[in-house]
Amino acid sequence: MTLKRIEIIANPNSGTINIGKLEKACEHINRFLPSKIIFTKTFEHAIEVSKAASLNSEVIPVLCGGDGTIFTYINNASLNKFFAIVPGGTANVIAKELGIPFNTLMACKTILTAAVKDVDVGVCNNKKFLFAAGVGFDAEVAANVSSPLKARVGQYAYHLSALKTLLTYSPPKLEIFADDNLKPYIGEFAIISNMRRYGGDLFFAPKARYDDSLLDVLVLKRLTLKTLMKLLKYARGAGAFPVEYAYEFKCSNLKIVADSAVSFQLDGEVFEPQKTFQFAILPEKAKIITP
Repeated sequence: MTLKRIEIIANPNSGTINIGKLEKACEHINRFLPSKIIFTKTFEHAIEVSKAASLNSEVIPVLCGGDGTIFTYINNASLNKFFAIVPGGTANVIAKELGIPFNTLMACKTILTAAVKDVDVGVCNNKKFLFAAGVGFDAEVAANVSSPLKARVGQYAYHLSALKTLLTYSPPKLEIFADDNLKPYIGEFAIISNMRRYGGDLFFAPKARYDDSLLDVLVLKRLTLKTLMKLLKYARGAGAFPVEYAYEFKCSNLKIVADSAVSFQLDGEVFEPQKTFQFAILPEKAKIITP
């Protein structure tokens, strides 16, 4: 494989992208390897350029945007090609977990080092994810966040949405089967993690590793303000795991059955309600350029 150029696939609507800084960084890369920026115009255009870049043996794809930009890429491109990330979103969970610099120029310089990490890829109902999935409450929270509010206050938009959602939300009953176990865990909210970070300063799975081929699962037995606050305290590193209110375990495969159709999110992207969810780690890895 002869790599001849870099294509930076940039979402101009991402939360913290600075087009001027990106263009200057591209000029720097051009001193070593030809590069160009492709600004995505629509979701369909993003899919098109992602597929094309991943299948071109001469191109290094570089994703400039947030976790949503990366999600679009891994769900539509070939995983056989390594790619790089230039953080430009609101949360940038994946970039934080992999230690990718938030400085645009420094992130672009990382591309030239070509140190590649193999990262586990989770899958739920045929959709891929890299850092975390949620069944139930957090998907409702994410769905209720308005784009204008997110643009104004960033991560705080999720805090406001969580408070509003909790007032009216009726949680489902979830039966959660880990690997070959026939006896399910019972709960009302589940977070399935591939990485330690969830978003912001929250670590619901502080022992998770993105290279162990395992899912880290957290199940909240009952969803109330009290249990949620206990869980958030743990996720912020300010308290012990609330064993009286939640379960945590690792597994390779997971099945969740809800008593009614429930929304779910993968890497912050929300999907239509379903009743059954099948989780696993794919044998293929995402190959990501890191420092």
